[in-house]
This record gives sequence, structure tokens and C-alpha cells, in this order.
Amino acid sequence: CSGLSCLGADILSWPAALVAYAIVIILGIIATLVELWTLWGFQIAYAIGWFTIPFLLFERLSFLFDGWLKFFFGMLVYIMVANVNLGVVLLGLEIMFGVAHGTNEIAAQTVTVDGFFDIMGMIVFLVVGIASLYSTGKFASAIVHSAAGGGIGEMVQKAAQATAMAAGAVVAAL
Repeated sequence: CSGLSCLGADILSWPAALVAYAIVIILGIIATLVELWTLWGFQIAYAIGWFTIPFLLFERLSFLFDGWLKFFFGMLVYIMVANVNLGVVLLGLEIMFGVAHGTNEIAAQTVTVDGFFDIMGMIVFLVVGIASLYSTGKFASAIVHSAAGGGIGEMVQKAAQATAMAAGAVVAAL
């Protein structure tokens, strides 16, 4: 063969490899930041908590402890959501690249690109992984602040209030 006819379908592999490497690097940076924030955020919340306990003695300042408590529980939920997110993304990458899970020896991995849809599938998976890791804080915040319409916690709270009101009405009637 001569000239560009030798490249044929392989001409698509260079841009695909460059885009994939760039996206994998971005995914790695975001995954590292998420993991670091789980460590730092929890340690910061734990350290600050000891200073907010005395504020419980003063009614006007007790909101500071309440805010810290909400932040602390938010960090605990964030850690759980972040670990699940990281696990799903890494498991998906292991499946996509055919890495045997639990092996100590990992050989160099090659990704076969047979066409445009292989590249787009890989890029879409990586972008969804990046978006998922980027929005981990929003997931955790939604869980802590019960953004899903109140959820079970609000239902239990309303049931307890209704039971207390009914019990008060029964006692008042007797």
C-alpha cells in the first residue's frame, strides 16, 4: 500500500485515543478530588464539632451546633454516596476494558475501536461518570435535606404529630 491508503480505518484510532486519554485524565482528577473531600470534609467536620458543643448551653447560640450537626451528617452521607459512585464508575471501567477484578497482575490494556459507535459509547460512559462524580455533593445534599418530597422521614414525623394530637385530645376528653 502507499500513502494514506495504508491507514484506512486506523486513522480514527489516533483522535479517539487522544480524546479518551483526556477524558480519563479528567475522570481521574475528579475522582481524586471526590475521595480527598471525603477525607478532609469528615476531618474538618469532626474537628469543628468539639467547639460547637458548648453552644448548646445558650439557647440563642444553639443553632450553631444544629448547623454543625447537619453538616456532619451531610458529610457522612456524602462519604457513602461518593464511595458508591466511585465503585460504580470503576466497576464499569473494569467491565468495559475487560480487567479481571481482584487480580494483582494487570497487563497492559488495549481498547479495540471498530468504529464511531465504540468511540461514542466510551466517551458517553466517561462523561456520565464525570457528571456522576461531580454531582455527588448534590446527591448527598438532597438525601440530607429530604429533597425528594419529604420522603419517609417527613411521613413518620407527621404520623407522630398526628398521634400526639390524638393522644392529647383523648386525655383532654377524659
